[in-house]
Amino acid sequence: MRFDAARDRVVVTTDVPAWVTDPLRAAYPNQVVIEPVPQLAPAGSTRVTTS
Repeated sequence: MRFDAARDRVVVTTDVPAWVTDPLRAAYPNQVVIEPVPQLAPAGSTRVTTS
C-alpha cells in the first residue's frame, strides 16, 4: 500500500478477489485504487525480450 500524494489517493497492491475490495472502493470512490500483484515468472523459465 502506498499513498499517491499527487492524486490524493491510496494505491493498494493485492491479489484478493474483487468482492473483498469492492466495498472499500465504493466507500471511498476515487480515493482507493486496487492494483493486481505483479506476476512473477515461474522458476527456471526464461524471459525473452525483443527490441
